[in-house]
Amino acid sequence: MQRDVYRKTEAGHAEIRSRALGLDARARGLLILVNGRLTVGELTARVGFDAAEALTRFAGAGLIERVASAVSVKTKPVPAEQLARRIAQGREGR
Repeated sequence: MQRDVYRKTEAGHAEIRSRALGLDARARGLLILVNGRLTVGELTARVGFDAAEALTRFAGAGLIERVASAVSVKTKPVPAEQLARRIAQGREGR
């Protein structure tokens, strides 16, 4: 879940404006930070507590929705000569 990304729904934006649910300051601050770009891990680092449980509650209440799960991809750079050979081989195989 640490790599998941959430954004506020219309209900989430309405809650920020109206404060109808009476969220405490920490929870409201977290909801404000949800922007569709920050991962759960990044949100946790910003608010100073484990945000996962609160985000799960927000999602259950329809205040936020999951939009992505960031994927860590580790690749090694390919030397230019090797890349050129691969491209040339791909053209010859057609």
